[in-house]
Amino acid sequence: MLRMICGLILLLPFVAQAAPDKIKFSFKNTELVKVIEEYSKLSGQKFIFDETVKGKATILNAEPVTLDEAFNQLSSALALNSFAISKQEDVFVVMPAERFKGTKSTS
Repeated sequence: MLRMICGLILLLPFVAQAAPDKIKFSFKNTELVKVIEEYSKLSGQKFIFDETVKGKATILNAEPVTLDEAFNQLSSALALNSFAISKQEDVFVVMPAERFKGTKSTS
């Protein structure tokens, strides 16, 4: 019994670091880079993008959303600004949509 309790105590830091079920993901006229940075912090995902990623987005959610929903909204906001996301190994790459010709895009 004592071993089981000790084992559970050792697992607590890992459970505390797990991603939340739902997140607050709302932005009003916010720079795309800031939206990407916030999603990266909330999800733990890695992103690479260059100085061409510019523009603003408004994403309004009255209630918290799942990380998948937030990713879809981020992808849509980027697409509205003519950008696309491509997953390359464990990193998401954001660049102008016209540069993705011939590559697999997730937006």
